[in-house]
Amino acid sequence: SHASFYHYWAMPRLEAGLRKSFNMFSLSLENTSDLDPDAHAIRLFPTAASILLTDSLLLHRPSQAAQLLAWYRLCIIPTKPNPWKICTRPAVREWLLKLQEISEATAGKAYMSCLGEVMRLLPIDMTEEGNRETPKDSAPITCMSKHVGNFDQRVGTSKLVDPAALERNDETLVHWFAGWAMTKQQKYRRFQVVSGTTDEKALYKKTVALTQKYNHISIMTFERFAKAKWNDVLSRSQLDKLEEERRKKVKIRDAKKLKQAGVLKEGEREDIVMQNDGAQDGVDDQQEDSSYVDTKMEDVEMQDAGPADEESLFLPMNMSSPR
Repeated sequence: SHASFYHYWAMPRLEAGLRKSFNMFSLSLENTSDLDPDAHAIRLFPTAASILLTDSLLLHRPSQAAQLLAWYRLCIIPTKPNPWKICTRPAVREWLLKLQEISEATAGKAYMSCLGEVMRLLPIDMTEEGNRETPKDSAPITCMSKHVGNFDQRVGTSKLVDPAALERNDETLVHWFAGWAMTKQQKYRRFQVVSGTTDEKALYKKTVALTQKYNHISIMTFERFAKAKWNDVLSRSQLDKLEEERRKKVKIRDAKKLKQAGVLKEGEREDIVMQNDGAQDGVDDQQEDSSYVDTKMEDVEMQDAGPADEESLFLPMNMSSPR
């Protein structure tokens, strides 16, 4: 394509085409590489993927959302040469904490598990200084700007959930994601939206207008996402085994460092690892999953609405349907 063309979202069946093996390039008369003076092409839609977690998924199916996030952390980040990206609503950690606080025990545990996974992926040092809810560009998670209109940031935080508000939030997230995706066509190939709906047919009827307008995205249930051959999400039990193996490796590594520093005597490393395999897991959970929760969000409050940022330019009014 020519460098001046950017309406990829209007190309019919683009998302289906990107599932197949072919390359696409943008051509320009200007040089496109600092290393090669003869380079005049930029590869589009390479190999990575981005995944939008809708409010309906996080609110109604937090266990599945936590499973997806754990799979992303344990299976995708360590193995993919080109980094993927998870996309979510604004201030997702604060919102999940509020959901946990107002929920019954079982649901609250699921929200806490989901929050723990978000915290592993988005620790404080991966957020902008002075704003813990804004991820850095290098973070494995990005969030929609809080300045995007028609978005209820408090949906689900009361005992009664407004279905209409939740549906509006999902649709607003999809509009934002579709625009965001078109600014990232040099980084990602697949743009997947995961809904909290379990009925595939009902979801298709509800979202067909969006997928026909934005031909580069796909909207699916968690089950369809998990079974897709390019995803192949592991089961919860398989992920738990991977997490157990990861923790053992971390403990062995830390014990080796202590031994090298002279803190441990000869032969003590294995003993400490074995002693810590059981009881220390609870400490690990608290340190890894709840360091953010322990603050009870005292220093994280909703920011006053400010001027719209660059992301909010990519809303439906600026992405007119193809004529």
